[in-house]
Amino acid sequence: MCCVLIEKTTDSAKIGLLTVAITHQQQGIGKQTLSAAEDYIAKNLGLNKINMNVLLVRAELIDFYCRHGYKKTGIVKPYF
Repeated sequence: MCCVLIEKTTDSAKIGLLTVAITHQQQGIGKQTLSAAEDYIAKNLGLNKINMNVLLVRAELIDFYCRHGYKKTGIVKPYF
């Protein structure tokens, strides 16, 4: 139904591959999964800085993360 990959770096965590099956989207599962990942990072990894990469063509995902307190950095990396 959903999954998220969390990678610990030196002073932050990286959230990647947060995905919800299309049949379960628009039900709040993405929000719950993101919140659970943030809680895990804070409580178990002791980190309060989170980074992630989002494809530029997925404007709806960028909007989703911005609505949940994330900020655009302006850093653009090629995706292969």
